[in-house]
Amino acid sequence: MGQFLQFAFLGLAAGAIYSVLASSLVGIYAATGIINFAQGAIGLYSVYLVAALRTDGSLVLPIGTLSLDPWRGVGEWWWGVREWLIVLWASGIR
Repeated sequence: MGQFLQFAFLGLAAGAIYSVLASSLVGIYAATGIINFAQGAIGLYSVYLVAALRTDGSLVLPIGTLSLDPWRGVGEWWWGVREWLIVLWASGIR
């Protein structure tokens, strides 16, 4: 019974995500008359980001890749901290 509830919850969550994406595509098309392919690109980037985080623990950004694994070595870990500080400084978060 527990496995059934788990699969039911996962199915409902996936269906909710699909319905939100479909509703946004329909809403944008109804308002502008143009199909927006940027939503698909953002969705593909999100999938790529999750896959990279799950495989080797690296955060893929448009400006480069950050390693989120502090046990890879002190030099690499400090390099990741430096990149994070640069990203935070460039985004205006101080």
